[in-house]
Amino acid sequence: MRVRTRGRGAAPRRGEKLEVFISDLSFVEARGWSNTDPYPPDLDRKCRNALDSNSLVRMEFSRRIALRARGYAHTYRLGNYDAIHLASAVEASADVLMTWDKKLLRARYVDGVWIEEPYEIGAPGLFPA
Repeated sequence: MRVRTRGRGAAPRRGEKLEVFISDLSFVEARGWSNTDPYPPDLDRKCRNALDSNSLVRMEFSRRIALRARGYAHTYRLGNYDAIHLASAVEASADVLMTWDKKLLRARYVDGVWIEEPYEIGAPGLFPA
C-alpha cells in the first residue's frame, strides 16, 4: 500500500483525504489464505471486493514500472514482488510505502518514497505535537 500525504511524516489535516495506491500485484499477494489451505470462496470474494474498492487507486503494471523494479531488485537486493511494489509507489509519486517486509524496510527512503511499517493515523506518538 502506498500513501500520498503532504510530505514525509506529515500528518493529514482535519478533513484532508489520503490517496491510497495499490499495485495490481496486490490481487495476487493479498489473498488471505496460504497455498496449502483449501480454497475459501467467501474469503476470496471479500479480499477481491476490498481491493476493488473505489477508495483505492490501482497502479497498473507497465514496462516502465518493470524496468524500474528491475533496477531496485538489484540495487536493494529485493524480491521481484517487493521491487514491483516499490517501483509502483515511485511511479505514483507516493510519499509513503507501507510494508511489514523487513528487506524493503531496510531501504527506508528511495527516490522520494519513505518506506515505513503501517501505522494508525493519529495514533499516540506518531506525530509529535
